[in-house]
Amino acid sequence: MKRDWKRATGKFALAALVLSSLLNVSTAPANATLTSAEIRLVTPSIIPGTNAWSGQADMDSWIGNTWYAAGSTWARVWTPVGSSVVITYFASDPATGAPLADTVVKLRVNKGYSGSNALVKVGSSAIASGIERGTGVDQLQVTATTDQFGYVTFVLEDTDTVGPAQPASLTDAPPTNTLYDPTISLYSQVFPEITGQGTDKADMVEFQYYTPGGSALVSNDLSSTTARLAGPVPTDTNAVHRTDLETEFSVNHDWYAQGIKVYQKYHKVNTTSNLVYTVKDDNGAWVANTNVTLSVGKAYSSSNAHVTNGTTATNTGAAADADQATWTATTDPFGTVLFKLTNTDTSGEAVPASLSTATPETGALYSQIWPVVAGTSSNIADMLEYHFYTPPAPPAPQVTAITQSVSARKLTVTVRYPKNKTVAITVGSYTFSNKPAVGQTTATYTISVPKGTHKVTVVCNGKKSVKTYKVK
Repeated sequence: MKRDWKRATGKFALAALVLSSLLNVSTAPANATLTSAEIRLVTPSIIPGTNAWSGQADMDSWIGNTWYAAGSTWARVWTPVGSSVVITYFASDPATGAPLADTVVKLRVNKGYSGSNALVKVGSSAIASGIERGTGVDQLQVTATTDQFGYVTFVLEDTDTVGPAQPASLTDAPPTNTLYDPTISLYSQVFPEITGQGTDKADMVEFQYYTPGGSALVSNDLSSTTARLAGPVPTDTNAVHRTDLETEFSVNHDWYAQGIKVYQKYHKVNTTSNLVYTVKDDNGAWVANTNVTLSVGKAYSSSNAHVTNGTTATNTGAAADADQATWTATTDPFGTVLFKLTNTDTSGEAVPASLSTATPETGALYSQIWPVVAGTSSNIADMLEYHFYTPPAPPAPQVTAITQSVSARKLTVTVRYPKNKTVAITVGSYTFSNKPAVGQTTATYTISVPKGTHKVTVVCNGKKSVKTYKVK
């Protein structure tokens, strides 16, 4: 049974709607002076030694040679040939842990020195050759930009049709010498970068493709499944965690299976982000190749935001007991499913005081989202309600500007945003220069001038102001 949580739970306290660290944490682009980044693999959810083979001993030796940054990892995961894999990374500032929003991430595919031989592509990119192009040269490079939460997603598609035989288990080591023979080993090694291989703490993964045969390496039980958000991951500090609604929905009533998580999360209005879920069964096995339907503007939620996946937009005029839109996608071999969500409203809520500030009742703009896994009898999942806010206009650019005037035989020169560049003032044959302090936003100078006609030239940071005065 679906239920309108707005009507079921009463009033919410109004948030103190003020500009705060929310913008610094979730919407600010990466620092232009960033010298390193941390880029961690979110999907596939692989754990070396449990469902993947670890190459960390090799990576540690490469770190010792300064080829990779300390903290980098390497793992190999067995993957059915011909698969499309949803690869999601979370990028952050290693010094502060803050998400790196709006930051370009380069994915190095069939990486140089790896000997990768699989024929893979990302989106509409060219297909990697499967042959080493030269010493250290990647076969394919693609880029994408992190969203406002610091996540970026690539879909790696293998175009091969036949690979080596299926291994005995997910933790089997791949052959050590392939000789580029796809009947022995067929794989693609990928590595993400923001500032560079030697400076980014990043997770390298190698997809070892095989031809399925016999008993499946991963078997799952659809009687009970759990779909958790893998990107963005909501927490008690970056979202509003509604534990009261979790109790109301699954303990006080049986509207949803116990284990449901309910979050409200702030999202910039008129922007796009990815929703990535990982689906597992009760034994922790990936639920692969299974349809997941996303209810967007969920029935009984009174959602009023306009969102689309590029094909199907929400109908905010739908009946109260109907979903405003349903989107369907299929999980990859690792139980990962991807949806792209774009908000098309032009204005939204005021900026909240923090990422976990209670959402407003008056003036709220939101869409409630719920995933359903096909064929499951106990559907446990993360319910998400995106609240769309209008970010403040960006500050005016700090452009160097010069003003000057003469009054009562006094020349006054003001330089806005000198940016630590020298200010040179010339009055006839007299020249004065000064270099403002770092961070000084305004520099003002007063110079006495005698009677007569004087040409005054002021230069700073490539800007020039020339005036002539007749001083009495």
